[in-house]
Amino acid sequence: MASCAQIELLLQGYIDGELDKRERAALEHHLNHCASCSQVLAQQEHCVQTVRSVLHASRLQGDLTPAVLAHLPEMDSHIRRRRRTWIRQTEHWLLPILRTAAPAVAVSVLVIVAIGLLISWPPSSGSSGEVIGMITQQLGRAQQSHVTSTETRSTELAGRVHGNERFETFDGGQLMISLAGDTRVKLDANTRVVVQNTRKVAVEKGRVWLNVGKDGRHFRVLTPEGAVMVFGTTFDVNVVYGSTVVTVKEGEVQVENLNDFTSMTSGDQVRLADDVAQLTPFKVEPETVMAWADRIQADPAAEQIYSKEIKSLGTRVVQAEKVFIINGVDAQQVESISFHWKPDTRVDGHSGYDVYISDDRGEALIKGRLEADLFADKSHSSFEMAVPGNVSLSGVRMLQIKIVPDSSTGSVETAFDVSATRIRSEAGL
Repeated sequence: MASCAQIELLLQGYIDGELDKRERAALEHHLNHCASCSQVLAQQEHCVQTVRSVLHASRLQGDLTPAVLAHLPEMDSHIRRRRRTWIRQTEHWLLPILRTAAPAVAVSVLVIVAIGLLISWPPSSGSSGEVIGMITQQLGRAQQSHVTSTETRSTELAGRVHGNERFETFDGGQLMISLAGDTRVKLDANTRVVVQNTRKVAVEKGRVWLNVGKDGRHFRVLTPEGAVMVFGTTFDVNVVYGSTVVTVKEGEVQVENLNDFTSMTSGDQVRLADDVAQLTPFKVEPETVMAWADRIQADPAAEQIYSKEIKSLGTRVVQAEKVFIINGVDAQQVESISFHWKPDTRVDGHSGYDVYISDDRGEALIKGRLEADLFADKSHSSFEMAVPGNVSLSGVRMLQIKIVPDSSTGSVETAFDVSATRIRSEAGL
């Protein structure tokens, strides 16, 4: 899995549409699990939009490409490669300046960069995005804004919620957001979240309570320390002082960070932090932990509007996660897990898959990824996922392999066969 430093070097290329399929898929997968990099992406997108807005009056109205090419010799392929290399190298030194330079210096750098943006300017959509939810309760002060804008406005009861909007509460403020698909999100005081879409929320700070509606798709909650993935359940996420605490009241939740994952059920609590190497649930009283959320109940009038106009928007039932069981691996060493599928006729739009492999006790063993472009390439019909050398299957009687579709990469599903391959007895090692 790519590191945050590696991902940051790809962000500008992603904004400009310059990444190939594999780079784009890897970056989008990382963003699905990393609130920090998602925030950096939003900041860079806002930076580009600001430059374009400031220099809009100077935008080139015609296309100079034919005139320029008519007076130039054909560019050799190695020159084109050198140009792309220069762009990448420029990003390496430019992006840190934009993030850390003093305001005056940063503005000067932006003006220089803007010269290169004037010709290849995409048109403004002018769209504020589709409605995906409603504010069904507000207590005290709160505000909202789009992630690409510095302009904020006060939230209003029964106000509509759009994709990629940030909500923040302050001292004494609490908020309830009801999303399409019957998902409820409650924000405690001094909390900030980004509602990316109806099935993904990033918690930047503070505490949220969620009751996730069931429509066949996973719901993801991103935090600075890791991610939470559920189908439908009630749980609490508290982000404070460099750690995230997840508490489950009903249903089943999977929490993960870059190195580990674990499942949680009713009454479980897990702490995610840099100093926590293994995610281990322990029992608590969820009613006590979540008592703060009981005060926040939907306003009857706002609830009526939500139920009539928004609740059923965009709901759909899609193929859920796939779970495969491999028995009879006791006292053996499985060197790899083999995934097989029959290639389809589609060239794009495929769903990628996150792979989670656990033992018979539910302990996490391996976390992997099947990228969407695997299924777009019709020359491939299988994939071998190697078992890391530091993972021992000695004494394991069963492997549970969970394959979870990532709908953010596409909606075309793939049918799998899964098996353990290259099995050898540990006694023969």
